[in-house]
Amino acid sequence: MENQKRLGLVLEGGGARGAYQAGVLKALFEAGFKFDGVAGTSVGALNGVMVAQNRFEDSIKIWNEIDFANVLDINNSYGENVAKKNIDQDTIKYFYNYFKKIIGQGGLDTTKIKNLIRYNIDENLLRNSGIDFGIMTYSVTEKQPLSIFVEDMGEGQVADYVMASASFPGFKKTAIDGKEFIDGGVYDNMPINMMLDRNYKDIVAIETKSSIPKKNPKNKDCQVLYIKPSEKPGRVMNFTPESTERAILIGYLDALKLLRGYAGQSYFIDTENKSPFGYGLCDLNTDLYVEIAHIFGEIYEGLNELNYVIVKELKVKGKNFAESVLHLYEKIAFYEGIDRLKIYYFDEFLGLVADNLYKLPVDIGSKMFKEIKLIMTIDNYFRNNKMW
Repeated sequence: MENQKRLGLVLEGGGARGAYQAGVLKALFEAGFKFDGVAGTSVGALNGVMVAQNRFEDSIKIWNEIDFANVLDINNSYGENVAKKNIDQDTIKYFYNYFKKIIGQGGLDTTKIKNLIRYNIDENLLRNSGIDFGIMTYSVTEKQPLSIFVEDMGEGQVADYVMASASFPGFKKTAIDGKEFIDGGVYDNMPINMMLDRNYKDIVAIETKSSIPKKNPKNKDCQVLYIKPSEKPGRVMNFTPESTERAILIGYLDALKLLRGYAGQSYFIDTENKSPFGYGLCDLNTDLYVEIAHIFGEIYEGLNELNYVIVKELKVKGKNFAESVLHLYEKIAFYEGIDRLKIYYFDEFLGLVADNLYKLPVDIGSKMFKEIKLIMTIDNYFRNNKMW
């Protein structure tokens, strides 16, 4: 087994943003990914233990059921008021008493979180799954980090160690065998080195856009595929259903983009059946490129030169003409309010942006004459040539 190629999974801590990881994992498992080992910190440990039990489907169910009440022991209505910045006097009074209680008892009582974790861990299933599982935590008793794998955890202690890894600042410390532990993120929020120490050379690391420090891989002889959120997947302690659902969707689409090669810098654009040479945008009639060059007062001298002008004039990014034009469409789509979290076919996306130009706010549209002119020119070309 030591000589076989093994795939490791590492999950970053990040509180409620762990829902993003669930979305990523959903796409990876649908694509047939199998992990030989998993290590996580904080919420990454909770997601990880579900993967290590081969019970990922239950993980999605957990995230769909998580709320302020069963994680933070906060009344859901008041929790949602804060999340939505709808703070009235009753909400202020409620949280005044809530934090007063936490301070008085030396931290947030984690009983509800512990029960959630314990309910979803079958130690026998975990220990016999054949999947390595480890967590990162920090011992305040010994003043040092602890990275530990399941075979070194005592019987009946797995849930305690997962809780120890997720004992966020402000939570009560987790006691195990007379020692107190807090969130492993204070030492390493992305424990890749745990997997490297087990001779894993190929690793998928799923981030949460956390600002908490993480250690760099100490072994350069490894391949780490980092999957990063394309936008911040909610706030760390936002457990509203809407935020959780959005985080899962962002993760799912980000992973699909990686797996299927969707185009776009912020949108998800399916270019299947399009020309590999610039999605077909780079092999159109020269008359179109001449007309586009005229928008900028230039003479058409070739696509590379035209791309240079577009990038410079419109402040877009692209290695070639097609990528730069697509980035322009994405910028306009954002101002038009076109939903980002959806998969679009290439022609569909370009047509949708052109059809919604009228939705541009007046103050934006008045400053984007050349951008709008370019999109209208391309749209007219496609329509006149019956390419839509």
